[in-house]
Amino acid sequence: MAGSLASFAVEALPSRVVALTRDKYARNVGSAAGASAGTWLLNFGAPWCGPCNAFAPVFNHVAHLLANETTVRFGKIDCEAYHDLCTPFRLQAYPHTVLLVGGSAHADTGSQDPIELAAWARAHLLRHREQQHDEF
Repeated sequence: MAGSLASFAVEALPSRVVALTRDKYARNVGSAAGASAGTWLLNFGAPWCGPCNAFAPVFNHVAHLLANETTVRFGKIDCEAYHDLCTPFRLQAYPHTVLLVGGSAHADTGSQDPIELAAWARAHLLRHREQQHDEF
């Protein structure tokens, strides 16, 4: 019961996920998979995709879980409208989540659980910080 109440509460909050168009992507994320500006968690999908529509509130929940503890920005890309933005990531299915950090793309585990996805993102961010620290 508590989990469903928490999900309801998160769904009632404003979305922290930016719908990325071609222009917004170029300005904010980068021109290709390896050329990211900042750290982004991206959700790739299509409007006709039932699992994508079901995953949208989960992704927004992850955005709220990470909002106050990381500098990650959150975006969604409609791969039907912006196929050229999706192609560099060589997606096999939708929905698909990718974390762009330090110019590297990390594909998600396929989990639909917001707690697991947030933990996965935190682990990659921690590894990235440790690698940066080791370089100095």
